[in-house]
Amino acid sequence: MLEKAKQKNVYKKVMCMRLGPEVLDIPDDTYDAVMMTGAVGDAHMNGSCFAEFIRIVKPGGYVVMDTIVKYINGSEYGGKSWDELIDDFLMAGRWVTLTRRKVENAFNSLDGMQYAFQVK
Repeated sequence: MLEKAKQKNVYKKVMCMRLGPEVLDIPDDTYDAVMMTGAVGDAHMNGSCFAEFIRIVKPGGYVVMDTIVKYINGSEYGGKSWDELIDDFLMAGRWVTLTRRKVENAFNSLDGMQYAFQVK
């Protein structure tokens, strides 16, 4: 995928980094937005990445994501549910919710969730 992105010649920089509890090699407040789709699930990104997204997105910028409900229900993220983790960032004043809605039959008859947050 990165090679295809390079071939398009529209990106200033193409990076391959591991999302996880480690700090990414990206300065604070770099991006206007972070967007992900299909990134949540077994052996994929989990909620530990939210703090990094907030760190690298400029204040007033956006974190937008969608996922399949079954990947977030029944899983724990540092001992908390997905919704508890999202709410922790809301209560801490790190972001505000713009969109948080369920989408029926989002993918292959599976329900999905759409989220959009604005970083404070």
